[in-house]
Amino acid sequence: MKKFLLTILTLVFTIGVNSQVVQTWNWTANQGQSADFEKAVADKTKKYNSSKDGAVLYTFQINSGNQVGDYWRIRIENELKDFDKQYPSGLKAMQNNAGKHGRVTNSSWYNIVERATHWPEGDNNWKKPLKRYFVYNYDGEHEADFWAFRYKVKGALEQSGADVNMTTLQCFAGCQGNQVMVIFSHSNFEDLQNDNSSEWAKVYEKYNELYGVNYEADISEFESSLTLGGFGRYSGTMVFKPEMSSPQELK
Repeated sequence: MKKFLLTILTLVFTIGVNSQVVQTWNWTANQGQSADFEKAVADKTKKYNSSKDGAVLYTFQINSGNQVGDYWRIRIENELKDFDKQYPSGLKAMQNNAGKHGRVTNSSWYNIVERATHWPEGDNNWKKPLKRYFVYNYDGEHEADFWAFRYKVKGALEQSGADVNMTTLQCFAGCQGNQVMVIFSHSNFEDLQNDNSSEWAKVYEKYNELYGVNYEADISEFESSLTLGGFGRYSGTMVFKPEMSSPQELK
């Protein structure tokens, strides 16, 4: 299971004993120092995060949305208790080097919602480095409608055979409200376009076949479950930065 998690983006609802957990940091590089920041993170990661003895960290750069230009850095563990293991040397190196060229603007914690996550076999960040993400904030009184749709989408996706990669994360600390992040992974923009058209058409057809309901009706209920009258959402894209991340094969 650990090996599986380390190949995906970062791969439920409660902080249970066996929940898989993600810690995230948003970094903003100082003006005019993006190249210096990237080099400092790459050097630190290569030295401290390239083996099984260190924390496994992945880095993405946001290229559209509210935080364009920022970096999203994540650590994944099988259980929350695994974060009790600290790596002070690596942390100090990050603070003393990358910290000279940028700053952390936010840090959050997420659980991986496996019932709403689907990764086709063989997919990983190196194969599908482009990420399109949606951040939702739902009304607690309509939680059932929100999750009913997300679960059904995962079921339809699996059974349709569509080549669509979807990860769902639920925030439990460091976020405002009931925040959920849904991330779709693509090889490039052509792949994103294909996933949104011909591949998603397979999901749409299977959804109606499986659940005997109209996809549009369910998505309308899903949207009604969001805060701000259905506008409690935003989206963006980001790209995987392999040189600033732990390697595909740990030493």
